[in-house]
Amino acid sequence: MNSKDSDAELFTHLNENIRFTNKTVIFDLDDTLIDTASCYEKVLKELCSRMKNIFSVEADEVLAVQEKFDSEFWKTAVFDAERFPKSFTATYKHFCKLFNKMPNEKIEKEFEDLGWSVYKMIPDLKNGALELLEALKSSVELWLYTLGDESIQRSKIERHSLGNYFQHIHIVPSKSKDVLKSLINGSSKMFAMVGDSLRFEINPALELGLFAVHVKNNYEWKLQKAPVISDNYVSVKNLREAQNILETNFISERVVE
Repeated sequence: MNSKDSDAELFTHLNENIRFTNKTVIFDLDDTLIDTASCYEKVLKELCSRMKNIFSVEADEVLAVQEKFDSEFWKTAVFDAERFPKSFTATYKHFCKLFNKMPNEKIEKEFEDLGWSVYKMIPDLKNGALELLEALKSSVELWLYTLGDESIQRSKIERHSLGNYFQHIHIVPSKSKDVLKSLINGSSKMFAMVGDSLRFEINPALELGLFAVHVKNNYEWKLQKAPVISDNYVSVKNLREAQNILETNFISERVVE
């Protein structure tokens, strides 16, 4: 790992109880193995409800404004936990200005706290997650590669006892081709990537010549959208389909040269 690359300031956990193999599957965490989107949807629904009570605005308008601010605050590729709560207070101030109302500091703080509350939620495991990891752990090495704040991501991993499945756990402040390359650089292993984000997981993997499995979600964040750059990947609807693709196209056959 290149210590000079700020993108590669990683937290790495090594589980010595899992044996090495010549093939490795790298998993994303949020909205791949756990249903993080449901937590955000719950908080956003509450945001819309409160905005309607104050300003009589519809949910579509509120969500469009919140998403605009959320995207604007993502000025760099580095994760910032303050970004989401800040988008809530900015949305409140936006509608105050639109309706010629003076912002209320107490209400503003309540919206900020609502935004922060999403990080206190522990997302449920997605259907088939443990079955997938159990099926693969004896035949390939498993890595976890997750974007976010270390303490927040650790709590999710520990809540579901996921650490026992992975040889390496990488909690990173950003995801890119360079970050992924820093993890696998110099290894003679064959790698496959499993993730929900075309921008942050699938395309970087494809740029490095890896096989990739794109796990589709009902909700796709605007920040994660990107045109796919290669056809060396498979899209699946759920983790059971992902398991079948990995066992057939990666574990049983050599798909990456």
